[in-house]
Amino acid sequence: MSNFKSLAERRSFWKQHVIACSDSGLSKASYCREHQLPYHQLIYWQSQFDTQSATVVEPKPPVKGAEDTPRLLPVVLRDRQVSPSGIQITLPSGVMIGGITEQHVSVALQLLEQL
Repeated sequence: MSNFKSLAERRSFWKQHVIACSDSGLSKASYCREHQLPYHQLIYWQSQFDTQSATVVEPKPPVKGAEDTPRLLPVVLRDRQVSPSGIQITLPSGVMIGGITEQHVSVALQLLEQL
């Protein structure tokens, strides 16, 4: 594997493996184990090919009428209203137990019995 005569050979070798790994359906680690390849090298070359393809892609022409469409939607924030959420118990140590509703009263009573 390390007997490459040129960078072009090395790039070609790794490009084939990056494509084959992607098509295999295996995880990158499994593919590398099966083909006895260094995982970090596969990741490195994959990033190299991803970077190259990203720089080659030409932007799409704007869609007709797209300039009239806002790109962001307005967001309206409302004041958060705190609704009563049951009772709250403050212990002498300062620990607060809150949010006790009718559904949780039995659990709260069991907890207080243990204290």
